[in-house]
Amino acid sequence: MGAAPQSVLIAIVLSVCHCSFSYTPRCSTHKIVNEVPLTPLEGEIVKKVRELVSENGTDGVITSKNLVSLLGRLREQYVQLEENLKVQGILIHNLKMLESFYKQISELKSNAIKEIEKDLLECSKNLGTSQIKDVEIENFKLLLSQNANTLTRLELGLNTCHTTLLANEELINLLQPTTKPTDHPGNAVTLKSDINDSLDSRQSGCALFGNFTGVQSIQVPSLGDVEVYCNSLLAGSGWIVIQRRENGKTNFIRKWNEYREGFGNITGEFFIGLQKLHQLTKSEQYELHIQLEDFEGEQRFARYDRFEVDEEDSGYALASLGKYTGNAGDALTHNLHARFSTYDEDSPEKCAAKREGAWWYGDRCGASNLNGIYSEGDQVYDYDGVGVYWNTAEWHDFTYSLKTVHMLIRPKGN
Repeated sequence: MGAAPQSVLIAIVLSVCHCSFSYTPRCSTHKIVNEVPLTPLEGEIVKKVRELVSENGTDGVITSKNLVSLLGRLREQYVQLEENLKVQGILIHNLKMLESFYKQISELKSNAIKEIEKDLLECSKNLGTSQIKDVEIENFKLLLSQNANTLTRLELGLNTCHTTLLANEELINLLQPTTKPTDHPGNAVTLKSDINDSLDSRQSGCALFGNFTGVQSIQVPSLGDVEVYCNSLLAGSGWIVIQRRENGKTNFIRKWNEYREGFGNITGEFFIGLQKLHQLTKSEQYELHIQLEDFEGEQRFARYDRFEVDEEDSGYALASLGKYTGNAGDALTHNLHARFSTYDEDSPEKCAAKREGAWWYGDRCGASNLNGIYSEGDQVYDYDGVGVYWNTAEWHDFTYSLKTVHMLIRPKGN
């Protein structure tokens, strides 16, 4: 076989190559001769063929001598090229799949964020509505309690009037057989005395309401009607709650004027006020009951049988405590006669500032601090010396801050 033009030879080689691999020819002689545009695969094959022809030929022609060798090398190149194109096709397919997955994930993420935002908005609206409803419920409860107080007072008044009328009828019946009322003017004085005795024999404070627990209105000397919280669940009936600590929602680090008038939520954490305590405890003899609970659920109490708070000129001093009984230990007698101290009206030893509270601090700041800083359950030892503590040998010391405190008073004998 003689020499052949390069373009013809390339077409022949391509045809042979295609036939050798059972490949449907897409690149024929007329495409090369007529310069018809080739597909990318055909162009890559032609490029390889030309490289081989150039390596084995001279002046752009090749003889039959090298054709067999050329075809063998071309076959190897073609097989490799075909494998590379298959791998490339797989990679492109996988890349398209990844792009599709990424787009789906992005859409899911966007939809999820929108749903979360929608839920948060709805939750916020519901929370606002719930808070408003809670306030309305509390107001309704307070109104019911006030109405109950009024009804109770009316009932007590009616009972008193009924008792007085009965007493008057008995007295008139006794006087009628012997003399006329006009003959003895002193009868009117006797009748008035009997009525006063009947009124004086009535119970006072929360004892008027028996075993009732909740908000009531009582008469406080010099102050008139005062709302108090009655408790008959902790230590029997008739107790007035004067201080309560239970969750730390109310700040007890306050000024003198606030402790004088009282502060807080009467159904939650509060302090009744030093002026009310003075007026109540000077009018008759009161006893004091202090109910304590730690974060382990253990409850103990301390009771004093003669509790009295002096007037403001004395600094509302702890005038009297009486005898102690209980199982919490006595952490208050040491404070007897101490003035009440706040951070703006502090003791010479600056106990209110040192203990971060307000209390009847005695010598060396005493052994109790029931108006100190409230702590959470896992922080009971974090407020060493400044928490809500009752420091006794029988129970906890000043390093432990208590969970709940209830201070209660009631007239002795009720």
